[in-house]
Amino acid sequence: MTRRSLANFLLFAAVAVALVGCEGCGKDETKTPGPGTPGAGGGGAAGGSGGDPSAPAFSVKLTGRAPLTREDSVIDAGNGAYLFLQSCASCHGFQGNGKGPSAVAFERKPRDLTDPNYMNLRSDEQLLELLGSGGPHMKRSILMPAWGTFFTSYERKDLVALIRSLHPKVGAQLPGAADARLQWAVLAADKAGALGVPLDPEERRLQWWHVYGEKAVGKPPDEAKLIGYEVFPRAALAAGDVTLALGFGKDLKLVTVAAHQKVALMKGDAEDPAQVDAVDKFLAQFVGADAAGLAAQASSYTKIAGLDGDCATLFAAVRKAAARLGPALEQDKADYAALVAFKDPKNLPAPASEGERVYREKKCWECHGFLGNAKSLGVVTTDPDPRDLSDAAYMKGIKDDFIRVLLKKGGRHVNASETMPAYEANVSDAEIEAMLTFTRSLAR
Repeated sequence: MTRRSLANFLLFAAVAVALVGCEGCGKDETKTPGPGTPGAGGGGAAGGSGGDPSAPAFSVKLTGRAPLTREDSVIDAGNGAYLFLQSCASCHGFQGNGKGPSAVAFERKPRDLTDPNYMNLRSDEQLLELLGSGGPHMKRSILMPAWGTFFTSYERKDLVALIRSLHPKVGAQLPGAADARLQWAVLAADKAGALGVPLDPEERRLQWWHVYGEKAVGKPPDEAKLIGYEVFPRAALAAGDVTLALGFGKDLKLVTVAAHQKVALMKGDAEDPAQVDAVDKFLAQFVGADAAGLAAQASSYTKIAGLDGDCATLFAAVRKAAARLGPALEQDKADYAALVAFKDPKNLPAPASEGERVYREKKCWECHGFLGNAKSLGVVTTDPDPRDLSDAAYMKGIKDDFIRVLLKKGGRHVNASETMPAYEANVSDAEIEAMLTFTRSLAR
């Protein structure tokens, strides 16, 4: 049997797995599904009724929404799914979320291909070049191999088509969108605590897109052309993670609320015809609401019978995104306003610590910003983007020894960004320790 014949033979199974359709694949892909997940027997996610015999006898299954083929193209995402399962899933995960079986061995985890905030910053041409030439060629991970001699140019296009199906497309949530810019902010603890919704530590950092009705080429976008914002939160359902695509108008009211993955309610092996688009209809009830409106709906929104738990998870994800967006926009403005004082180094107060002195002297602020939040006045731009050192949830997961080696040996030595220089030759061990302490102090 030829490789192409084998691809056709196994295509259905590959698509079911790679397009987020593997039943029983939860957040941890190395574990055996428990009795409350689809594919493990029982009622799956519909078990949210605590064994109530009157609850609907359906389970939940997640599948990709994107069509497997395009009528106007030879590009075949279905074949891309087979190739992905064959050669990519061991690192990037069977759902493309970077949680493959091999990922546990990596200090720098494989790319999460379902992350719309990162993936929408990359063009198809960049992905094709990365697949063909490998990570080192693109100043990415040295563990990303070059597939140029293994996959044909057509197969690499099939892979890109599959990858694109794994995340929402920015701009698709707001009519008239022509351009978008990614922004981020980390809410201070007091601001996060005043939102009225409980946040996990990592949820204090929000990423969102400013969406414009006119494309800006070679210049900053015209704020007068702003039409709204897009946010892509995640919701951890019993059947697996779902990416939500939220579009907000300039008034911060929801224009679009949708799940990127199709959340199908199943009876046996078939989708329940009485429940087609039930989740889409559930999410649509929040269109037109803002943060205050969602707070008012917290105890009155219409649920899907038998899926109380998943409905609560979806609603919480929408409400948290809406609650954070306004304060995050304010925080972002405050972050950039604070940079004005740093335009002229003479305006800076004296360093408060030895670590801050070295941070300034070595011009770490040109990439990471004076506040450590990766926001600068455009002095230096890099690809990949500088690390946001104010992100407490991320920094908590980084060991001190890793930072020490990174500062001494540079990014390439630890399979991180090549733009991160090595300071071993001109910074003492005592100064490295001072920089480490100062870096830790930047986390909000």
